[in-house]
Amino acid sequence: MIKKIFLIFTMVLFSFVLKSESLNFLANSMSAGKASLAENSYQVKQLLDTANFSPEMRLPVQLIYDSQREKSGLFGYAWYSPQLESAAYYDKDGVLWTTPWGEKIKFFPKKDSKRKDEIKIELWEEAKKGFGFYSPHADWEADCGSRNYQKSGNWIFSGKRSKKGWTFVYRNYRLSSVTAPSGRILQFAYYQKRLTGISQDGVEFVQLSYSDGQKVSAITINGVEHQLKYKGIKLYILPKTEQGKLLTPTRPALESIRRADLTPVVFGYDRCGLLNSVKQGMFEDKMLLEHQSVQQKISQIAALRNRKLKYSGPIHGRIASDNLYKYTYNGNVVTLTDKLNRQAVYNYDSNSGIFTITDFSGKRNTIYYFMRFDVAYMGKVRKIVDARGRDVANYRYDKLSGNIVRVRDMAGNDINYEYDEDDDLYLITRRSAEQENPEPVVEFARDSFGQPLEISKLNAEGKAIQTTKLEYDDYRQVIKIDNGQTTNTITYNDYGYPVAVENTFGQTVERKLDKYNRMISSTDFYGVKTFYTYTPSGLVSKIERKDGERLINSLIIQYNGSGQPISYTDHTGKTKKFERDAFGRIIKERFPDNTEVAYTYNALGQLTTVLDQNRHTIKFDWNKFGLDAKTTPAGQLTDYVHDKYGLLARVDSKDKTNNDRSVKYEYDKYDRLVKLDYGNGDIEQRTYDNWGKLLTIRRGNKSVLLEYDYWGRIIKRQENNLVNTFAYNHWGQRIRRTLQKDNVKLTEKRSYDKFGRLYKIVSNGKTIKYEYNDNNQLTCQIVDGTRIEHKYNKYGQLIGKKMIKPIINASGTKENNQK
Repeated sequence: MIKKIFLIFTMVLFSFVLKSESLNFLANSMSAGKASLAENSYQVKQLLDTANFSPEMRLPVQLIYDSQREKSGLFGYAWYSPQLESAAYYDKDGVLWTTPWGEKIKFFPKKDSKRKDEIKIELWEEAKKGFGFYSPHADWEADCGSRNYQKSGNWIFSGKRSKKGWTFVYRNYRLSSVTAPSGRILQFAYYQKRLTGISQDGVEFVQLSYSDGQKVSAITINGVEHQLKYKGIKLYILPKTEQGKLLTPTRPALESIRRADLTPVVFGYDRCGLLNSVKQGMFEDKMLLEHQSVQQKISQIAALRNRKLKYSGPIHGRIASDNLYKYTYNGNVVTLTDKLNRQAVYNYDSNSGIFTITDFSGKRNTIYYFMRFDVAYMGKVRKIVDARGRDVANYRYDKLSGNIVRVRDMAGNDINYEYDEDDDLYLITRRSAEQENPEPVVEFARDSFGQPLEISKLNAEGKAIQTTKLEYDDYRQVIKIDNGQTTNTITYNDYGYPVAVENTFGQTVERKLDKYNRMISSTDFYGVKTFYTYTPSGLVSKIERKDGERLINSLIIQYNGSGQPISYTDHTGKTKKFERDAFGRIIKERFPDNTEVAYTYNALGQLTTVLDQNRHTIKFDWNKFGLDAKTTPAGQLTDYVHDKYGLLARVDSKDKTNNDRSVKYEYDKYDRLVKLDYGNGDIEQRTYDNWGKLLTIRRGNKSVLLEYDYWGRIIKRQENNLVNTFAYNHWGQRIRRTLQKDNVKLTEKRSYDKFGRLYKIVSNGKTIKYEYNDNNQLTCQIVDGTRIEHKYNKYGQLIGKKMIKPIINASGTKENNQK
């Protein structure tokens, strides 16, 4: 419970601060499996770790192999790290920024006397205001500070709109520093043009070592070392022109990565120097690749130059298969075939902005992107259409800011977003397909930095009925959350990680972090500490809960060479062990009582059998939509039948006595369950409102009618002639329930104290009261004068209850009788 409390407040913190102020530094590309959808190549990505800088600047360190990358860098031939090799330089008519997340953005001079636009585009003209360099569709601006910017390697990139407050500084073409909206800074250090470390507040979270002065031999992230080894490979570099020649140089390529004491990841290359295997321990991903002869390459080049010529042969550097799929190509279309010969098709047209995906079940979805160059939402999703031609989601954006202003669902319901003059969200409204005008839902009040100070839940008139207030420190971190009932205060370390949360009652949950922001201990409300120990590879090896020096319980975790848990041992010495296959899947569990549970899987990794501790077998069969059948040890078979769209159409059950039972399902045009047929005329029907809330359930002569309030809470439930009505306070807590059947009416009222705790229940003349102590523990229930007292141990655990009944003595006064 204590951990859940801490997680809740951490999530609240992240949702209000990191949502708008964090950047995703992870490099992502459009791909089908390993095959690129943008070019004739494949990629293999290795995430070494994520450096624990401040939460908004946590930096993943990726090594990426790209089969079309014909150059060597810090990590050998064809390998690179977008986070560690970011650069900025002048390119022809503007500056080209290769970001730390791998995106390339081109900026043009705002004041360019040589460039005259024949057509004035409002977005572009707005972006050109001021000085420096602009990129009309990006949330960034660039500046050089030198008149001779064509030869300068010093650049500053500043965020605007949703990236406001971010700054990236480059010196000598290389990334020098990153400043977040909080004011926190990452520093990049170099020695003789080589990156040696990335630090924050004097602590190097990322350190790089070099063996020969050119290639990285080790990367240490959060104190965990990754050793890199290389080997020379002979390359097969095809000509770029019809007159070009084949080149066969030898270059160093990445051979292995070893994380501390784990088994190394080993890379293999084929005769042409293309990466064709990745192996760690028992696991190996073997890749078959396409190759071209020189003549085939020249034919391909000629076909690109002359449309009358056609080339349909192999393309050097494309992947043909790996341990999961076979890959085939037809123009822009990439088809994946899995181990069960099912196919998934990916078709991305970058010119039209249409991306069609047909998954392995045959279901097709088409994503449409905006491809208008005159608006800020260029490249953003316009709508998603499913195989039945339905608009599953439809999006609209502001022309100049690119902010999303409307999301429409399949039923035609809208969620609308309104922004202030600083492009900060201040109002959310909704409109169902049946409504003419939208109605208010949530309102935001912000400070001068755009941070929400108040978040208010609105009624139909637009008035706030419940408001959550937030306070911030100088780093723009939430330090206080007050919802009108409870107040929680958050304390951070120097890097911005929560280290203490204090609730309304003065109770505090604390965390202690090491120099790399890894948790080494936590302390709950009652002073119990939990300690964490790590392996050299950074995995948690021991968890201990202690009351002072007294051990309460512990857990020791052992791992295999791939970093997967293979045993848990508790403080009593009892051990649970795991056996895993080459894919890391658990194939056997061994329990402390020497019993076992075994698992098997099909070619796709789906669970097919479970052999339990009593040596009974449960079987699972799968179809293209999911679970197809389940057979229990008693021989009971359950079949799951799907329609052509993947919706569950029928469930058939059959046991050894041939006692068949079948339930059929029907859906409306929005895929909502509207009919259940149990057989023999037993039918259940359901209806919904536009938002998908259940309104009626009818089965035989029974019916259930439901009504909701403005915020989607049930206020009336009628089952035939039995009617329940409900009322709530502004925090969503139930304050009244009325039950009426014929002429009988029963009422229950609930009262809460100022902290939102249940204080009293009055139900048909009977009263229950609740008392709490300073530790927010329920100490007593008083039921019609009878006291039920609760007793807790020092750890906050309930250890007993004592009932004290009132008795009336001869004089008519009440006395307590303890039990």
